[in-house]
Amino acid sequence: RNREEIIRAIFTSITEEFAGANYTPGSGFSADDFLDSVRGMYRLYYKYRFFYLDISMLLDRDPELEKSYRDNYRKKSAKMREVISLLEKEGILRGFPGDTERELFIENIWTITDFRLPFLKVSSEITEEKIVSDGIAGYIAFFRPYITGNISWPA
Repeated sequence: RNREEIIRAIFTSITEEFAGANYTPGSGFSADDFLDSVRGMYRLYYKYRFFYLDISMLLDRDPELEKSYRDNYRKKSAKMREVISLLEKEGILRGFPGDTERELFIENIWTITDFRLPFLKVSSEITEEKIVSDGIAGYIAFFRPYITGNISWPA
């Protein structure tokens, strides 16, 4: 009926597609599995770049969308906590000294993913290469200091 309803419907699609793209590690986890998941995630950021370029403005304009986004953030952060804990237990990620550092790590993951496009908008040109390839490289660079020697990562 109106722009806000259309954007909310698109956000529902975004959350569903992201849920399908996320990899949950288990036995046989490999760097390739993780990279495929990250690649799929950044392709979705490119696909829905119009949403992420103006995310703050869209959330400011529509309290219902803001609530949905925050609910999604809480659910996905809980899932990310489970994944990070599993990766710690499997010896793929070094153990965090405490919950505070783990929470900050998860918060920073959101910052470098959901808010990368607004940063690109003010700092450089926005291209598929910048969003996808450079996004993957930045994500891996963020994770690299936390990776143990139990898995090999691309240089």
